[in-house]
Amino acid sequence: MIVIKKILLGLLVLLVILIGLFSIEYGLKDSLIYVFFTLYVAATDGTLIGIPLLISIYKIPMIVGIAVLVIAVIAGLIKHKTLAGQLSVIFGIVAWLFLGIIGLGHGG
Repeated sequence: MIVIKKILLGLLVLLVILIGLFSIEYGLKDSLIYVFFTLYVAATDGTLIGIPLLISIYKIPMIVGIAVLVIAVIAGLIKHKTLAGQLSVIFGIVAWLFLGIIGLGHGG
């Protein structure tokens, strides 16, 4: 269990670093939108991909996006009842972020 906590902490640190790197190039607001909605899409298995598109295209306020993200991430983690399923959500989030960075994910 301690190993899993260290992995999750490492992934959290990775997310903070990614937000920082995106902030240098795109600014904090756009970076937060990109990272949070990438998390949202990964956590919900991509079933509601239209919401991030609405926000990026029509500039729906970021606070609405963050509220949707929080609900969606919680739903994604609850949906997967087993530890393995929850870890797969976390690893899926990180993989989706890296795919987005190189232009193959939703944001790319």
